[in-house]
Amino acid sequence: MTRVLCIASHPDDEVLGVGGTLLRHKAAGDLVWIVLANRCRTESEVESREAEQRMGIAYERLWESGRTIADAVIDYIPDVVYTHSDADLHHDHRDALYQALVACRPQSGVRTIYSFETPSATDWSGRPFDPHHFVDIKATIEDKDHAMEAYESELRDYPHPRNIDSLDNRAAYWGQRVGVDYAEAFEVIRECW
Repeated sequence: MTRVLCIASHPDDEVLGVGGTLLRHKAAGDLVWIVLANRCRTESEVESREAEQRMGIAYERLWESGRTIADAVIDYIPDVVYTHSDADLHHDHRDALYQALVACRPQSGVRTIYSFETPSATDWSGRPFDPHHFVDIKATIEDKDHAMEAYESELRDYPHPRNIDSLDNRAAYWGQRVGVDYAEAFEVIRECW
C-alpha cells in the first residue's frame, strides 16, 4: 500500500490536475490525502466540501487547521507527492510547489514527487510543461468529471480549459501520447523505486 499526498494550492486544483490519478490510487487501495494550502473564494470553499464527498478522499484545508505543508508531510508520511508545476503562471501554485519541495527533501522519506499541470494557469505561463510520467485514467475519468462538476463557480464555457469537455479532450491528448484512451501527465521531480 502506497501513501499518497496531493499538495494543491486552491480548491479545484486537486481535481483539475491530478483528480483521475488520485481516484486511481484510491481504487488500488492506497492511502490518499489532499492538502489545500490557500483559501479561495467562499463558493470554492463550499464546493470543495462537495468535491471531497464525490472524491471520497480526505481533505485538509490548511487555513482551517492552522498547519503548514511541512506539518502535513511530517504527519501523513507520504511515499508519493503530487504538487504543482514550476511552469505554472499562478504565484500561489508555485509557492505551494516550493513549500512542498522544502518539506519533501530526501530525508523526509518521500520517495517520489510529481508535478501536475493546472489547466489555464499552466497553459498561459509561456513556460513549457514537460511531462515524462503518465497515468491511465480511463477507469476514473467519469468520477473526475463528477468531482469537477462540484466546482460550478470555477467551470467556464468551452473552449476554456476549465470546462469538462476541455478536460476530457486534454486527457485524450495525453492518452494519445502513450497509447491509452485517457491519461494525466506529470513532470518527474524525483522518482525512486
